[in-house]
Amino acid sequence: MEHAQVISVLREMHLFKELDDAQLNRASRLFDVVRCEAGQTIFTAGGKADGFYIVLEGEVSLTHRINEQDTQVDVLVSGDFLGEEALMLNKPHSATAKAISPATLLKADPRKFHELIVAFPQIQDDLYRIIQSRHFIRTHRFDWLNEDEVVYQVRRKHIAYLLVSLLAPAFVCLISLMVALVGVVVIPPMLAQTALLVLAGAFFLAGVLWGVWNGFDWSNDYYIVTNQRVVWSEQIIGLYESRSEAPLNMIQAVNQNTTLLGRLLGYGDVIVTTYTSKLPLRHVGEPYQMVALIEEYWHRAVQSYQRADQEELVRSVKRILGQEEPAPSPPPKPAPREKAEGYREPSFWTTYFSNIFQMRFEEGSTITYRKHWLILIRKSWKPLSTMALIVIALVIYSALYYVKGLKLLPPTLFIGGGILLILVVIFPWWLYNYADWRNDIYQLTEKNIFDIERKPFGTEIRKSGSLDRILSLEHKRPGFLGYLFNVGNVEINFGDAKFVFQGVYEPARIQQEIFSRVQQLRIQQQKMESARERQQTLRLLEIYHQNVNSASNEKRSG
Repeated sequence: MEHAQVISVLREMHLFKELDDAQLNRASRLFDVVRCEAGQTIFTAGGKADGFYIVLEGEVSLTHRINEQDTQVDVLVSGDFLGEEALMLNKPHSATAKAISPATLLKADPRKFHELIVAFPQIQDDLYRIIQSRHFIRTHRFDWLNEDEVVYQVRRKHIAYLLVSLLAPAFVCLISLMVALVGVVVIPPMLAQTALLVLAGAFFLAGVLWGVWNGFDWSNDYYIVTNQRVVWSEQIIGLYESRSEAPLNMIQAVNQNTTLLGRLLGYGDVIVTTYTSKLPLRHVGEPYQMVALIEEYWHRAVQSYQRADQEELVRSVKRILGQEEPAPSPPPKPAPREKAEGYREPSFWTTYFSNIFQMRFEEGSTITYRKHWLILIRKSWKPLSTMALIVIALVIYSALYYVKGLKLLPPTLFIGGGILLILVVIFPWWLYNYADWRNDIYQLTEKNIFDIERKPFGTEIRKSGSLDRILSLEHKRPGFLGYLFNVGNVEINFGDAKFVFQGVYEPARIQQEIFSRVQQLRIQQQKMESARERQQTLRLLEIYHQNVNSASNEKRSG
């Protein structure tokens, strides 16, 4: 393998992004080229650390022993590395690494690896961050991750941001202590002194709680980079939760902004720009390294699609030249199922009153979401309160009539009038609000989302948007009730328009389901576009091949 190819791979890795050409050349000299056959074991779980590996070509699997079974946890490709955790933490390997296909790796033995991180301490810092991220991922659960999604790094805001946020609470505590000191030393009257001490204690407690709150707030905000997207997960315990994300294949640019104080303390802002929106990662430690990390996996996502397209083109050319058998055609899809004979439309009760508390329905590829029942309570609290007041009034009047002997109207007439009012006015009022809540639904299909709003005895408003036009997704769980009952809003940005799924249950899950459908549709569209371009190229090649054969046949016959 040429030395220039090794340097080219290292230059694209975020670990070596800050090294100049001379430093890259020096770092590359510390590695030896190792070639592995398909199925060859590189190292085993429990084995002694023997080196730091970088994948140049091929694929390598990592497997863990889970519940007495070997479970594949990751597949490493060109630019990925392994073995660093055992070396840096001086412990046996926690996984088994095996070549899936013929692979070429760079290997730095323990002595050379130590020389590498001593010569370039920024590489050691980056590796420690990655190890910390892996440990964090093992102990924290992210339900919104796809099955094939791998988390590369998790970051919090820089510790300096936490310290700055603690200044105000610390100032409040300091002032309260000074006030308490003045109350003890200067003010002699016992009552005034006690009041001042109580006030100072209250402010001191408020300052402590404020500081604890800021600490929890800082600890629950994460910036996450996966092999599919960049995510900002923000939480305020009991009040607010949101998640903003940018798919890697939608990124247009990654920039970083720093202030003088940020440069001195080592933090800054990383701005991830998609087509029309921006995802700000505020107060990130070592923003240069974060930018390099995102850029590496962004470019990998683009190259992965290009590589798959190139491989398909090569296979197609070989088929034209008769060097490869055509791939078998996929089995035909079954025809849509028609309504069975004797099918009956659902009854009024089934349509409007079945599954009252079910807020997610899935039929085929269509997912339907209904607003949470808290929204129903919010819509119908007036008729329900009025009904409750009427019932209470009837009970009180009956008690006054029979117990106190208050002779006004006969209780039968009064109670009958109240029941009639409930049946004729209050219940239809509540029923209208219930139907209004029931008829507001959101739907997700393979290609579109729908916001359907139907007013009872009124108009129907149906808004739709194509999944391939979605630019960004965000969900929020505002307020204590939103956090307690897992209710919030999902915002879908189309650039020129915005859809909001309001008051839905499990907004994070809905955002994830929309994101998965968007990813599937975009991959499908990219494959179709690549297929059209390949067909045009292959058609030209086929015509050329036919002309060459015709000319060769004419020359032979002549």
